[in-house]
Amino acid sequence: MNNVTSHHVLPLNTKASTYLTAANCQEANVAFVSCYLSDLLIKPGIALLQQLGELATYLGFKSGVILNASLPALNANGLYVLRSPYDGTTHAYPLMDVWRIILHLQPEMVILPQGLLAHEPRLLQDLPDTVLPFVPINEIELVRSSRAYGIYVALLGNVEFVQDVPYYVAGDLSLSQICSLAKLSVDYIESDLAVRTACLGNVFVAQGTISLLDSNMASEALPIDVNCSCPTCLAPFTRAYLAHLFVHTPLLCIRLLIQHNLYYMSEVAI
Repeated sequence: MNNVTSHHVLPLNTKASTYLTAANCQEANVAFVSCYLSDLLIKPGIALLQQLGELATYLGFKSGVILNASLPALNANGLYVLRSPYDGTTHAYPLMDVWRIILHLQPEMVILPQGLLAHEPRLLQDLPDTVLPFVPINEIELVRSSRAYGIYVALLGNVEFVQDVPYYVAGDLSLSQICSLAKLSVDYIESDLAVRTACLGNVFVAQGTISLLDSNMASEALPIDVNCSCPTCLAPFTRAYLAHLFVHTPLLCIRLLIQHNLYYMSEVAI
C-alpha cells in the first residue's frame, strides 16, 4: 500500500443531503463527497443530467467530488436497469449513454460501472487524465491501459491491500472497520455511518459511542466531547441542550450531531 493519509468520503445520496448543505459539510472538515449515478439517473434524470455542467458545480462543491457509478450488472441486452424508489418504474440505460453522462459530469474521480471494461475496454483510454477512475476489484485483470487507476472494493471479504495503487472502499462499515482500513492507509473510505448514527441520537466520543437519549444526558452540561473542535462542540452546545433539541427540534439537532460525527471521522477515526 502507499504511505498515504486515508480520507473519509461522505455519500450525498443518503440522508446527508436532507440535513446538510455544502457549507455545513465544509464546516465539519468533509474534504470528499460522493454522489451515486444510479440515483442521479432516476432524479433529476438523464435528460437534465445532459444539460448540466460539471457535477461539482451542481452539488455546490468546489472540489473533492466523486461520482460513484457502480451500477447493477449489465443485462443480456447490454443495459443497466434501475428501479425508481419513487414509483417503482424501471428504467434501462445503454452502456454508451451512461459513459457519455460520466464524461459530461467531469468528476474528479469515478467508480467505473461493472461490465464497462468487459464490453468496451477502450473506453478507459478515452477518460481525461484529470479524472481518476477506480476499477472494480474483480475486473482489474481487464485493464489494458497504461493510465493511472485505482481499485474499488464494495464488499470487504478477504481483500489484501497490496498493490501500489489507490484503493476506494465503500459499504455498510462499522466504526472499527473504518479505523482498521485507515490503519492500512486505504486512500478513500466511503461511509454514511456518521449520518446513520446521528439520526438515532448517537455521537462519537473518545470512549466509543454515546446516546443523547440516555436519561442522564439531561443533566450533562458539557459539550459532546471537550476535546472536539467541531462546530457543534465549539458553539458550545451541551449534551443536555442537544438531548432536549433532539426531542423538540430533531431536524436542527440531527444536523448538529452529523457535523460532530463527520468531524470525528475526519480528525480521529481516519
